[in-house]
Amino acid sequence: MSEDVANALVLYQEAIDLADEPAEAAARLRKVIEIQRANEGAIVSEDGEVVVELEDTLIGLAEAYQALSDWRRLQAVAEELTELAPHLGYAHVALATAHARLGDATAARGALARGIDEAPEEVGPRLELARQCLAAGDRAGAIDALGQAMERGADPAALYEIDDFAPLHRDPKWKYLVGREHHVQCLAALLAREHAELAQLDPDSDDAADALDDGVELAERLLEAVELEDVPTLPPDPQGDVLVDLQRCDPAQLRAIEAVLACEHYFGALPFTVLLQANHLPATSSEDAKERLGLA
Repeated sequence: MSEDVANALVLYQEAIDLADEPAEAAARLRKVIEIQRANEGAIVSEDGEVVVELEDTLIGLAEAYQALSDWRRLQAVAEELTELAPHLGYAHVALATAHARLGDATAARGALARGIDEAPEEVGPRLELARQCLAAGDRAGAIDALGQAMERGADPAALYEIDDFAPLHRDPKWKYLVGREHHVQCLAALLAREHAELAQLDPDSDDAADALDDGVELAERLLEAVELEDVPTLPPDPQGDVLVDLQRCDPAQLRAIEAVLACEHYFGALPFTVLLQANHLPATSSEDAKERLGLA
C-alpha cells in the first residue's frame, strides 16, 4: 500500500471519529478526496479491494458542510455527488437543501423532482419535499409527499420526531397518515412488492441475498407495528404450539399476519420458527402455519 493511500485511510477514519467537529472532519475529507482523485476515485488496498469510494467521502463532506451551514460548499459537493451517484436519494436532498437555504426555491424543487425520479423508492426526497412544501405554506402538498413517503416505508414514530412537521400534528389528514392501520397497510403493500421482486431474481445471486435481507427486515417491522407479541392466542395445541386466535385479532394484526404468511420466499432462508415463534405464532413451516391459521 502506497504512503498516500495509507495516509488517506488514516484521515478518513479520523474524519469519522470527528463527526461532532464538522470543520475538522471536513478538512480531513478534503485531503482524502485529493488522494482519491489521484487514484481514479477510490482508495484501493494492496490486494485490490476498494476500501473507500469517492461517493462515501463526498457524502461525509456534504454532511459536514450541512452541519456547518456552509450552503455554498454543500451545493458544490452535492452537485458532484448527484452526477457521480444519481441513484442516491441523499445526494438530491442535500442539493435541494443547499438551494433552499440559498433562497432558490425553484432549483430546490427541481433537485427533489430529479431525486424522486432517480431514486423512486427512497423516502428521503419525499420527506424533504414535504418540508419544503410546508415551509411554502402548501399543507396539501406536504401531506401528499408524506403519504408517498409512508407508502415507501417511512416510520410514523420517526415522523413525529421531525420538528418541521409539528404544525401538521392537529391536521386530521396527518392523524390518518401516521395512524396504525394506514402504516400497516403501507408496509404490507411494500412487503408484497419486495417479495414479488425477489421472486424474479436468481436465488443464488447477490441481488437475491440483499433482497431477502431487506424483505425479512420489512416483515419484522410489519409485525412490530401491530405489537404481535400481544396478539390474542389460543391454549397450546397437543404439539405445544401456541396459535393466534384470529377471531380476536384486530384488523391491523390480521392484515400483518396475512401479509407475512403470503411471502413464501422469505421462509426458505429464514425459518418460520426464527422469524415468528418469539411472537407466539406456530413453530412450523409456513405452509403448516397458513393452514393452522386458516389462511391457506
